[in-house]
Amino acid sequence: SKKIETPKDLSDHQIYNFIIVSGDIACIAAEEKAKEMGFNTIILSSMFEGESKELGNFFISIAKEVIVKNRPLKPPCVIIGGGETTIKLEGSYGVGGPNQEFVLSAGIYLGELENNIGIVGIDTDGTDGPTNFAGAIMDRYSIIKAKELGISLQKELDRHSESAIFEKLGDNIITGHTGTNVSDLKFIIIV
Repeated sequence: SKKIETPKDLSDHQIYNFIIVSGDIACIAAEEKAKEMGFNTIILSSMFEGESKELGNFFISIAKEVIVKNRPLKPPCVIIGGGETTIKLEGSYGVGGPNQEFVLSAGIYLGELENNIGIVGIDTDGTDGPTNFAGAIMDRYSIIKAKELGISLQKELDRHSESAIFEKLGDNIITGHTGTNVSDLKFIIIV
């Protein structure tokens, strides 16, 4: 039988809430490091929500705009975002996480772009969804390797089985448990 936790009356307790760091700290740190490395940078938002796959498509659209129109930034640049996105699971599915899905949904289009582009999605707590990966990274070499291995990136995205793909490609990010969780961090580097 299921046990349901009963609400506790804490009205006789004095409760304090403290915000140690703001939720946009990961975005700000990424922006500072990118500027230090000589990149033009922009934080699109530190409050992204919604479907990870859709955000990946959005980020790759911005990357195309940068490559073709030099806006909102000129290369070399880093486009940064943060927040907490989700995955809608239907039917049968594999193992992955929202940051891995963000990377794969954007990364599928890397073969269409001529510039050197890197896509990164990482969870600051060190675990992306139900996985031991913090996230993933892709570039055009990921596309080449996937073709060599006979991997259909679109099929795996549709199945939400990103973890196995990134492990085969060697593009998974492993940090271990970080002891913090300020938000997810997503970015595209365009050179």
